[in-house]
Amino acid sequence: MDTKSVFLDALRALVSAESPSSDATAVLTCADVASDIGARLLGLRPARVTTGDRIALMWDFGGPSRVLVLGHIDTVWPLGTINRWPFRLLGDRATGPGIFDMKAGTVMALMCVAAVRDRTGIRIILNADEELGSPYSRDLIMRTAKAARAALVFEPSDHGALKTARKGVSRYEVSASGRAAHPGLDPQAGVNAISAIARVIGQLDKVQSEGGLGTTIAPTMVSGGTAQNTIPAAARVIIDVRAPDLRSQAFVDGAIRSLSGVYGGVTILVSGGPTRRPMTFAHTRRLFEYYAALAQGIGQEIEGREVGGVSDGNLCAEVNTPTLDGLGAIGGMAHAEGEFIDIDESCERLEMSAHYLERLLSTDFLQ
Repeated sequence: MDTKSVFLDALRALVSAESPSSDATAVLTCADVASDIGARLLGLRPARVTTGDRIALMWDFGGPSRVLVLGHIDTVWPLGTINRWPFRLLGDRATGPGIFDMKAGTVMALMCVAAVRDRTGIRIILNADEELGSPYSRDLIMRTAKAARAALVFEPSDHGALKTARKGVSRYEVSASGRAAHPGLDPQAGVNAISAIARVIGQLDKVQSEGGLGTTIAPTMVSGGTAQNTIPAAARVIIDVRAPDLRSQAFVDGAIRSLSGVYGGVTILVSGGPTRRPMTFAHTRRLFEYYAALAQGIGQEIEGREVGGVSDGNLCAEVNTPTLDGLGAIGGMAHAEGEFIDIDESCERLEMSAHYLERLLSTDFLQ
């Protein structure tokens, strides 16, 4: 079989095995499928690392750790989606739930390693909780990354570009506690918690501007009140922060935490904080430049881009392991109805990445 046939056969099987992050049973079934695919391609079954009812698959080819290859099998699509939107080939594209983010990249990661003649020093981790923020597999990834000289992450590309920087993420819940009252009969006895949350939200633009270029702060969920004719005694807002560097992330963290206190009878409490540190170009430069040079040598032009989304690449960067992300599929519409991959371009990227991994391991680049 040629590369494309092997790729599509494995991809069909993996996409058809639904794996919403929240469904531990479905994810275990998908892990069995991924394990079988890996066994056929690599001649080795993975270790199954469990934390609670969650699983990660790990292939270890022995020798001192040199390169960690990362992917994930979980998706954002609920169970049953495959019944109305199955894996399909549409000309030069393939579509199906989770195909772009990131089941195609998972197959590419396995095939990439399978193409390497001497796999000594390679570790592969496929986790099943990345879309949740990797709460179960975080320690395994960081521990394995710290022991490696490089991490290659097969998350989808950015329209063909590799991901050379990712912003850090912080999440906060700001709650307000006031006092309920009748808005017509006794309004002066009430303390409006929704108004207090509105004032908090009104301060976020200033914090964002002071946080530095590239920092974004977004209120993403707001709730409050119990009845339309009652001054609300409680309200809350969830805030999402994306920061390009540690300085910006720390500044915003301090500014949002400083909102806690008692103001005009309302108690403001802030919980949460940074969940992923930024992955900066300093973490990726050397690996990216080597990839781009190899690609140029065979007539390909490779771009690198900073993106706002996070991945397990952020965890590798947090332990200061050189990391290159976005090595997965070329396509689009991640997390959206109709997500797809370009088959020929993704297979071309797969072959280039296999060439890159081979060169990384066969030269003194990682010394």
